[in-house]
Order: sequence, then structure tokens, then C-alpha cells
Amino acid sequence: MRSDDAGLAESAAEFPSVDDVKPAEEGGPTARIGFSYQDEVAVGLVLEMLAKPSITKIHCETHDDMIVVSIEDNPEDGTPLFIAEYVQIKGGGAETLYSVANLCSREDKKPGSSLYETSLGRDRHREASRFRLITNRPVKSELEILTYPLGAPGREVDGERFRALLDDIGGRMPGVTSAKGNAGKYWCSNCLWEVRAEVHNVRDANLRSILQLAHNDGWKIVYEQAEELLTELLARMKAAGEARWEPDRAKKIILRRELVAWWNRRRQELIEGVSNTAGGKLSTKLSDIGSEDSQIAMAVDLRRRYGAAVRTSRYMEDGQLERLQLLVQSKMATLRSAYVAGEIDPSGQAFHALCLKEIDQIAQNEIVDGTDAAGFLKGCMYDIADRCLHRFSRPIR
Repeated sequence: MRSDDAGLAESAAEFPSVDDVKPAEEGGPTARIGFSYQDEVAVGLVLEMLAKPSITKIHCETHDDMIVVSIEDNPEDGTPLFIAEYVQIKGGGAETLYSVANLCSREDKKPGSSLYETSLGRDRHREASRFRLITNRPVKSELEILTYPLGAPGREVDGERFRALLDDIGGRMPGVTSAKGNAGKYWCSNCLWEVRAEVHNVRDANLRSILQLAHNDGWKIVYEQAEELLTELLARMKAAGEARWEPDRAKKIILRRELVAWWNRRRQELIEGVSNTAGGKLSTKLSDIGSEDSQIAMAVDLRRRYGAAVRTSRYMEDGQLERLQLLVQSKMATLRSAYVAGEIDPSGQAFHALCLKEIDQIAQNEIVDGTDAAGFLKGCMYDIADRCLHRFSRPIR
């Protein structure tokens, strides 16, 4: 695949694959605390892979923030074309629109440090390169052409807006090329700029995507089940981002076949959880972590008592029930996310005990029908587990 303005410096086959080369920098895994925007966007890309069979894998913070690897038919001869799309995610910065000046601005005037040079510089591997910039701030009109889908009307290379953008970038970044000899025309032709607003908007979009994917598969799930799936994906992406290329390269590359297997397994678990007799799924989950029969019986009874209490209208007064349910569900989501991410690493039994201890902490400040809330809240936790929205077994990594 050749650039119209610079050509390839060498045959693409002589370059190494993105799958084999250790990243030149690993700053992302070192400084990921608080990257909630990037994590949510990463989940969105993973959901995109789940929906598109042409995407085969996604890298998490290797040669760029994300790399989307896909296989398409080469328009020249119909042979398979392997594509690496280098994704940079920008969720902060001043409240101003992105401009060509921002795109080409160098840090301390250091060559190669601008957003444009960094993106083009990724073009150094065997795969054909594409580029994507995902930001929470919009672009000025001069960059708007990049927000159009690749190949869409308005992106023609002989169009006035394309030539104006290319001239502006070329004037600011003269002589800048990639290791493969590609320059501004190649980058502008193969770059997509997406604006995905703030983190809560991205999260809402991800939840809608999960619900839509489930619907497309003929799978009816409720909103809280979609939230559980999103929590698992967020934890997985966070763990992948924090892993190091050596020795954990496999953790940093999410394969589509593995993602599909996870999706189908979770689908089956949730379907079976809904169809099983109440308490049946809970018993299985507790048995899987080695709970004694007496522990299982007590948990099932707490769940039964909770269900009976919920059916009485007095627990619905002034939103108390919804508030307590949200408290428990939120705490379980936090604990499970930490468990999946490897922030805590106990056995299944120890994790179960930790969940009970956290419920006791919540109950210290709660009163239910004039009595201690611990039993009610534990019943709520077990009900959540019975509906396949929480589990105690060790995550599969």
C-alpha cells in the first residue's frame, strides 16, 4: 500500500508486525490512574470488535493508546489486507476546539512531539496503517473533514477542503514522514477523528451498545445486567492497560474469538440464571467456591426472606428499597471490578467473606423496619448473585 506523495521507504513485508514488537514506550501502563475516559472509550472499541467480524484483535496501550487490528479485502487485487488502526484518546485539556495549530503543536518545540507527528510516526509496522483520534472536545471547521467516515463524500483527495488541510499541515510540518515513507496526504486520507463527549456520555453509549448487541443476538437482558457486563469489560480493559508487554503480552491483546467466547458464556449464564428456580443459581455459585451445605442453605434462606420483604409495600416508602438495593449493587460492582482487575486476589471463599463484611459495614448505618438491616442487605446481595449479576468465584484471566 503506497502513499501518493511519499511512497514506501521499504517493502511493508520487511517491517515487523505490531503483534511482535515491544513498544518503544510504556508510559500508559505506568500512569493509568484516573483514566476513566480512556477506559470507557476502550470498552467502546471492544464492543465495536464484538459487532464487526473483520476486527480480529485490539491492543491496549502498546504502540498507541489502542490499536484496532482488522482484515479487509485489498481493493487492488482482492487479497487479504491486514490493517492496524492506531488510536489516540484525548479526554482532557483546555475547553477549546481542536485546530490544525493544536494538531501540529510541539511540546517544548521538540521534533516528533506533536499530535500529528506522534500519530503518523506509528506507521512503522508490517500492517497497513490507519489512524484515529478520539477526543472529548470538537474540532474547528478546518479539521471537520477528518470527522467524515473514510471514503465518504466530502473527503475526496482532490477536493478543496482536503487540499487546504493538507497545505496547512504541510506548511507547519514540512518534510515530516513516517518510517515507511508516508506523509501528510497518506495521514489525512487514512485518519478518522471522532468526538465522543464526556465520560458519562461514553458510558451511556456503551450500555446502549451492549443492549443492542444482545438484542441482535435475540437475547433479552435488562439494564442492570448490561451494567454488570460493562463492569466486567471495564475491569478487563483496565487490567490490560496496566499489564506490561513483558511478560504479559497476551493480557494486552484482546482477541475477538476470546471476546466472543466470553460473550456467549455470559449470555448462557444470564439466561440460565433467569430460567432457574429462584435460589438455584445462587446455590450453584456458592457450591462452586466450596461453601458448606449449611452456608448455602442460610444464604438461600436470606434471599427468600429478602424477597418476601420486598413484596410488602412498606419497604417502598420514600424510596428506601431502591436506595438500599443501589447501595448493595454499587458495592458489589466495586468489589467485583477490583477482583477481576487483580487489585484483590483472594480465593472464592475469601471473596465471599469480604462481600459479607462489606455488607455489614453498610448495615451499621441502616435500619429496615425498625431492625438491623444486615440480614435484609445480605439477602439483597444473594438475590443479585442469583440473577447472575454478581459472583464469588475467582475471575478467569
